[in-house]
Amino acid sequence: MKKQKRKTDYNATAGIGLKFWILPLFAVLFMSGCIGLSDCITGSGNVVSEEFTLDKFHGVDFGGSGNLYVTQEAQQSIRIEAEDNVIEALTVRVVNGKLIISSDRCFTNIKPINVYVSMEEVKDLSGSGSVNIISQSEINADTLKLSISGSGSFDVTLDAEELNTNIAGSGKSNLKGTAKVHNVVVGGSGDIKAFDLSTERTDITISGSGKAEVDASQELDVTILGSGSVFYTGDAAVSQSVSGSGKIVKV
Repeated sequence: MKKQKRKTDYNATAGIGLKFWILPLFAVLFMSGCIGLSDCITGSGNVVSEEFTLDKFHGVDFGGSGNLYVTQEAQQSIRIEAEDNVIEALTVRVVNGKLIISSDRCFTNIKPINVYVSMEEVKDLSGSGSVNIISQSEINADTLKLSISGSGSFDVTLDAEELNTNIAGSGKSNLKGTAKVHNVVVGGSGDIKAFDLSTERTDITISGSGKAEVDASQELDVTILGSGSVFYTGDAAVSQSVSGSGKIVKV
């Protein structure tokens, strides 16, 4: 159960430099399972900020439309900025160590939902729909999983032993930092930009027209089913299997 600590008025027009993404109405209706506008919530226009106190978590799953800002630090916190009637319709809970933010309602004509999360240990970040996930500090982890389903995006700086990146749909991922091993799965037209992520070994599977830009110093294993493409830097030994018009290019 969520516990409200503070709710304050928030100036929605303040120049705070946030990047907002607007989800088309049909996508909002589809993701929420609504079949008519009468089921949807129209934003009130009154943007507020609400904090939540919940059990400890090491992962986040945000479904819908909005921006998730992640900071890795010792003090755990959760804050959501959105219209008051939108926040009231959100379900915010922790299940098996994962913070889940979702709603069984659909929304129309709403202002951006911005979620700010701080957590000590980061293992899993995922978004479905049109969710953009941004790290506000470098994420340090033994194993980190990043998943996008839909048209969302990642912009993450990290230092990990193993990174698992999964994009289903038209999502985009911008990755920086280091990972000893990077496992990539792209289904659809997803786009991975990871020239600035230094790895020893990268394994990539693309099904569809997806594109990946990666760096590998020792091993690069690529499987392409369709018209996908892989561009890479580094001196890795390349193992490849291509079915279709896919291509692998050293930059």
